[in-house]
Parts: sequence; structure tokens; C-alpha cells
Amino acid sequence: MCRIVFDYATIIRHQDRYRVAGSTATAGPPMIKVRKFYRDDRPNAPWVATWYVYGKRKAKFFATKDERDEHAEKVKSTAKERGQSYLRIDPARHMVWLRAEEILSGADPVAAAEYYIKHHRPLTDKTFEDAKAAFLKEREGRGYRKMYVAHLRHHLEA
Repeated sequence: MCRIVFDYATIIRHQDRYRVAGSTATAGPPMIKVRKFYRDDRPNAPWVATWYVYGKRKAKFFATKDERDEHAEKVKSTAKERGQSYLRIDPARHMVWLRAEEILSGADPVAAAEYYIKHHRPLTDKTFEDAKAAFLKEREGRGYRKMYVAHLRHHLEA
């Protein structure tokens, strides 16, 4: 089974309004154009469906005309179902989200992010001098040998 990214390249973003290329329509579900044709130079899969994904042409080849038509309708209906909000997803961010889902093995990436924020201290902005002083104080407080702390101090001040 292949993963299909649906094409919305025929829809041009103009501020917060979307319009179909070559028309003035701004409302309603997004429209998608899937080009269907036959290629006699491909004996095993001569029926072709092509569409565009973020400006890049995608093609899928089929053994029968019915398979091709079914796939084309699936592409169009999915585009219609997802609506204009789906068009606002940046392709790069979409790929990051898919990678996060893959890494988490089916766990919810939002839940993972919330857990991380809840259980990890936020980083604070400190100057090197402040961080150095805090580090040396922490080492002294834990009972490290004076010679070791002096060694650290010497290398941090160099």
C-alpha cells in the first residue's frame, strides 16, 4: 500500500483566501484536477492518473481503467473532505509531524510534547560567569576535593 499526498497545487493562496487557478471562486471546498489518460507504450500498466503535490507532478499507473478512475475519485473526494484548512499545512511541518509519529511508534506527538514540557526544567539565560560560579558552588557543596575544585576553577578561568 502506498502513502499518497494529495494535490492542491491548482489552488493558489492569496492572503487568507484561496481561489482555483484561472477563476475567481473563493468559497467552497477546494478543487483538484486529476488528469487521466492511456499510454500504449506501457503494456503492464497503461492507464495513468497524474496530479500535482505542492507544484511537483505525481503519477500513478494502473492495469485497468476502472482502477485508475477509482483512484482519481479517491484523490478528489479526499481533497473535498479535508477542506481549506488542510491547505494551510506547510509541507515541511507535515513531514516533521510524520517523522515524530514514526519515532513515537504510534503514540500521540502532542501528548509526548506536553509530557516533555511538564517534566523538564526550562533553560534559563545565564552569562558564562554566572553559570561558572553556580557550577563551582555546586561542586564545592557536594563535597568534592578542594584540589579538584581548584583544577576546575583554573581551567574555567583560563
